[in-house]
Amino acid sequence: MLSAIMRLFILVCIEKDQFADNNLAESVLATQNMFLKAYELGLGTCYMGFVSLLKSKPDVLKKIGVPDNYEMMVPLILGHPKTKQEAGKRKKPNILKWIK
Repeated sequence: MLSAIMRLFILVCIEKDQFADNNLAESVLATQNMFLKAYELGLGTCYMGFVSLLKSKPDVLKKIGVPDNYEMMVPLILGHPKTKQEAGKRKKPNILKWIK
């Protein structure tokens, strides 16, 4: 849960391109890097799952500054978490089969 002290809403957008098949993948990879850096800086992040709602509201996207020739791919928020999360514990992998 992010506190009300500081929250930032980020829209990862990409220029519309009929030849780009990997726009979503590139956007998700960029977002993953933001999540990792935010964690390193002690910040919290959260993917906002209302992409389809905003995509269906071009007037809202225009109002918040997304150019007509850009498509929103990933919305997220970033902020200071209310509590500090400890590092997770890794589980030993369950290897089913080695392929040679």
